[in-house]
Amino acid sequence: MFTLKKLVLILLFLALLSEFTSSKRIDFNPKFTQKNPIVIIPGLSGSKLKYKLTDFKSKHVFCKDNADWERLWLKFDLFVPPFVDCLKEVMTLNYDPKTKKSLPPTGVEIKTYTGIDGIIDLDPSLPSWHPYFKDMIESFRSIGYSDDQNLFGLPYDFRQDVYNLEDYLKLVQTTVENSYILNGNKSIILIVHSYGSLLSGYLTNKLGKPWVNKYIQETIYIAPASGGVLETVKSISTGNNFGDFLISDKSMIGMDRTFPSVYYTLPNNETWNDYIVLSSNKNYKANKKDYLDLFKELALEQSSFDIFEQTSSYKYFHQPYSKSIVMYGYGQDTPVQLVYEGKIGSDKFKYVNSDGDSTVPKDVVLQLCKNWGVECKGYSGTTHVGIVKEKTVIQDLIKNVLENQT
Repeated sequence: MFTLKKLVLILLFLALLSEFTSSKRIDFNPKFTQKNPIVIIPGLSGSKLKYKLTDFKSKHVFCKDNADWERLWLKFDLFVPPFVDCLKEVMTLNYDPKTKKSLPPTGVEIKTYTGIDGIIDLDPSLPSWHPYFKDMIESFRSIGYSDDQNLFGLPYDFRQDVYNLEDYLKLVQTTVENSYILNGNKSIILIVHSYGSLLSGYLTNKLGKPWVNKYIQETIYIAPASGGVLETVKSISTGNNFGDFLISDKSMIGMDRTFPSVYYTLPNNETWNDYIVLSSNKNYKANKKDYLDLFKELALEQSSFDIFEQTSSYKYFHQPYSKSIVMYGYGQDTPVQLVYEGKIGSDKFKYVNSDGDSTVPKDVVLQLCKNWGVECKGYSGTTHVGIVKEKTVIQDLIKNVLENQT
């Protein structure tokens, strides 16, 4: 006999079943159908990081041995001596030749902040110094975009290359696919800055043209570093103090040389034709043979050779499958050659500059545009990082996004 009690039980079961199944899939939400979703991939050093220390055993009495997910990058007081030594010892990676992975020291865990929070600013205590994507994101919000609904930021561990960022690249793929469904099968506008062009280029080439044609409406490359930058050569040969006048380049070299991303962004001979390092003994071009000779001259550890071999095997990618535009800066002194007066790796060096955005030379980005067969638009007087905050760039982005809605 069909009783009221049985009816209640059936309805309860159906309610539970509905709750369970809805948590297992992404459903179209009619609230977010007005705009094509935007996914932002930041550049090198452009993601906030936090860290956990568990019985770390620091070499320095003024550094912590234990910490519970505190902000690591960017944190201004960790760039002040002597506390910069605390930053270096937890950020330095150890290469494992068996797995070919670059791993943190024992007792150290590092991960990114999530979503828009991980890229909107880098040091919240100094918002005027490091707003990064803040102005751009607020502009997108002003025209109706909402965080984690049709506006996504995807920070990552910028020390790593694509081999060490497999989980991150999978996250990019699933974010694109899920936001496509959530927003009524609207394809994604992908915005990538600097190093992000290498990560997105690797992923889209790996997934192939059919995937890109379905999910990507347009890719907007802002100051792409796909051709490489001379600054990473300096990081390996002399060190890079990230523009901090309180510390020397040389003091950072041990950490810099352990980052796979540094080797991944070395200038490549697809876009750099002239010599990039000059010395009294030998001059070096942006090719594999010369890099290996340079590393030998610098007496680098075997791990550097291994990381270089790994990154050079999948570095360059052919033209993007999606509709694309490149936005770049120029009008700034930009290094194109590193000239040593004496021994390579010494403090006695100078740059030979050309036109560019202070990091990527104009000629390199124009060669990329030619190789890819895409539209290129320049912005006078903008720097490599400043371009994402430049008012005219943001205005053009907003116009582009609105005009390319499907």
